[in-house]
Amino acid sequence: MTLHSDAESTLAAWQPEAMDQESLRQAFLGFLSARADACLRACEPGHLTASAVVLDAEAERVLLTLHPRVRRWLQLGGHCEPTDPTLVAAALREATEESGIDGLAIDPVPLHVDVHPITCSLGVPTRHFDVRFAVTAPVGAKAVRSAESTDLRWWPVDALPSDVDTVPELVGLALSRRRQERRAAMSATLWPDDLLTFDEWLALPEDTSRRFELVEGILQTTPRLLPLHQLVIKRLSRQLGSAWEPSGLETCPDVDVVLVEQFPPIVRAPDLVVTSTALLDGAPKRFSAQDVMLVVEVISPGSARTDRITKLAEYAEFGIPHYWIVDIARRATLDAYELVAGSYRQNVTAGTGQVSVTSPAPVTLDLDSLVP
Repeated sequence: MTLHSDAESTLAAWQPEAMDQESLRQAFLGFLSARADACLRACEPGHLTASAVVLDAEAERVLLTLHPRVRRWLQLGGHCEPTDPTLVAAALREATEESGIDGLAIDPVPLHVDVHPITCSLGVPTRHFDVRFAVTAPVGAKAVRSAESTDLRWWPVDALPSDVDTVPELVGLALSRRRQERRAAMSATLWPDDLLTFDEWLALPEDTSRRFELVEGILQTTPRLLPLHQLVIKRLSRQLGSAWEPSGLETCPDVDVVLVEQFPPIVRAPDLVVTSTALLDGAPKRFSAQDVMLVVEVISPGSARTDRITKLAEYAEFGIPHYWIVDIARRATLDAYELVAGSYRQNVTAGTGQVSVTSPAPVTLDLDSLVP
């Protein structure tokens, strides 16, 4: 297969969602059909180019080059070469050459197409029929500027430079593609036929669209927290932090707590945990039950029975010293439990307004301020 035939087959198979992109796809195919040299820079009426939207591994930054000819920040890319077997190979070669990064991973499905007038290295006014691809850099990748670029820089995806042509649209499309891939990867592994081991749990792909817990090897999912729920957790964490941080205690929201690692494992994701500052200095990825001094669950629609019965029994069984339940159905209330001789003793029952507790450390909470 030649580069020209690969370009035809790649664009023929692509199914863009936007109507303007579908119109451009058809125009690209018509140009390819009319010109056997459409992929070569020697084609004066115009020629195909290949570019790459390079995101870092965390999808937090995009790598842009300050183009010496157009004097703007652009995605990486350039002309196809006669030795390029495919459009994907051309985009990957250009991205590797201009970024200095080895191990780039490219999505072979086009992300976007664009036609723009330019006077390029051909030396005469022409048009670039640019096919854009999404590319992911490996973890910790260090970019090295090439001679083809005036500058090369990682930019936060939410703080792009001004006057960047279609870059914001491309970044948005690349981020959307990344989220779709993660959801697809997660969906392929959800609710397997067999119970999961702890190692299989660790190997699950990241998915921030939902919350996941592992209950005796069974993967369970709940919707992401509603904004009000998140606000209550944030305000409670702030109250606890101001009172307890001087005593060496820290609050951590939405972190995994491993209750049982051996098969069948149990991993919970409480709304808030309290642990020691010294432990956090080690930057653990998750906590064990022995690491946690207090677990807080804020009741969500559908979670009351789990929070009040199932988790109450589990946290006591695995030795977590303190468990609090916050209910925000009407007015914020607090039920506070302390582990005594292997069972929870309730120290505060449906507390409202100003509530004082003495353990795990003294604090007076303003529960009314948790809910707007």
